Amino acid sequence: NWTANFLYSQQLFAVNGTGTLVWSDKNNDLASTGLTLSSSGLLSGTVASGQVISFTAMVTDDLGSAEQPLSFTVNPQITISNTTVADWTEGLSLSHQFTATGGTGTLVFTDKNNDLVSSGLTLSTDGLLSGVPTAGNYSFTLFVTDSIGATSETLVGVNINDAVTVLTSTLPNTAVGVSYSEQISASGGTGSLVFSDKNNDLASTGLTLSTSGLLSGTVLTPQIISFTVVVTDSVGASAEQPLSFTASQLITITPSSFPDWTAGVMFSEQRSEEHTSELQSH
Repeated sequence: NWTANFLYSQQLFAVNGTGTLVWSDKNNDLASTGLTLSSSGLLSGTVASGQVISFTAMVTDDLGSAEQPLSFTVNPQITISNTTVADWTEGLSLSHQFTATGGTGTLVFTDKNNDLVSSGLTLSTDGLLSGVPTAGNYSFTLFVTDSIGATSETLVGVNINDAVTVLTSTLPNTAVGVSYSEQISASGGTGSLVFSDKNNDLASTGLTLSTSGLLSGTVLTPQIISFTVVVTDSVGASAEQPLSFTASQLITITPSSFPDWTAGVMFSEQRSEEHTSELQSH
């Protein structure tokens, strides 16, 4: 059997006979197939599409002839598919299966020019692209070969974005009863970044963390607030950062007003500070 659009060449043989042996396509069945049979018995040419080739080879000598019906299958040419690799994130395991149809026998996939060497990815002979990639824009030639040497190739691009990184490492302290609003920031990743409170440590603190990374609310009791922010991208890559800050009681100065006084008379008034020093960790 053979593959379409791949040069075919097969010598037919005969034994015995008298004088010169001359070959021919008895019923002209090879017409329009792309193949010809030479008088010396060479069947050659290129078949443009998948089909079954059937013909009767006749060989004639000086005294007579013999014939033999022959048939073989020409398979469709190799077609590579599923060649779009989704954008991905550095450090997250990637697995993408390329597929191919047509050809004769087993199909073998290779990275034609070995362009994936520095990417952290490898291509198996059955078409699986896998590994833990490093950031970068890569392209390689996906090359598929069948058992008789017919081939097909296509250029494939792979975009690996930087790893997700939480940029915020500290948060400002706050005071009890004061509205708090701080934006936690992150970079890298693929697609949208979603922020979350990993262990739900903010519950009951009066603060919430939005999916866009805004930490807001009002703390009602003095405490140390500790939580772990997790940032996840659209392909599942993530990063986390523990954060901690203090919510203290507001200092109150008393008295808040002074009595009226008379000029020339010495004035003395003691002010005091009231605050809560005991903090609870959350």
